[in-house]
Amino acid sequence: MGIDRNLGINNVNIKDTKHSVKVADKPGAISIISAILAAGGINIKNVGINHNRESGAGALRIEFYDASSCISAVRKLRDYNYEVVQNEERDLSGKVDTKR
Repeated sequence: MGIDRNLGINNVNIKDTKHSVKVADKPGAISIISAILAAGGINIKNVGINHNRESGAGALRIEFYDASSCISAVRKLRDYNYEVVQNEERDLSGKVDTKR
């Protein structure tokens, strides 16, 4: 599988190290994701949670130390059928940064 410098591997931007994983609102959901990444030897740099109280859905925002770790994490999580999406960079006003 080759690397496309614009799209990355499996639609992962290889310059970006921040992605979100959709998670169910239930006990242990975050620890399962953490265990999957740990078993793959993937280190997390930063993590945050977005939660939608109305739908019960949430997303775990994960940042990795480098693009290689990010690509490995996305592959690993997709292997376990997690939906992984690339985070959009936003400025302080909440507008999407289109300069990337």
